[in-house]
Amino acid sequence: MKVLRRLAGAPSLARIVEADLLPGFAVQDDADLLADCRARAGTVFHPVGYLQDRARTRRKMSWTAGCGRVG
Repeated sequence: MKVLRRLAGAPSLARIVEADLLPGFAVQDDADLLADCRARAGTVFHPVGYLQDRARTRRKMSWTAGCGRVG
């Protein structure tokens, strides 16, 4: 966040950046910035291995014998 704030304050970007919306400039301490990140962060990633396990299950339940032939 600190790096992004420094970038936003650079002359080339400062003229188009109006404000620091969240968490706001009042939050400066590392611990407070970390707490804000933890409170608002999320992910779009699924648990590792889920799709691979599902594909493996489908192969076991498949009508083919693994080489594309009907078994």
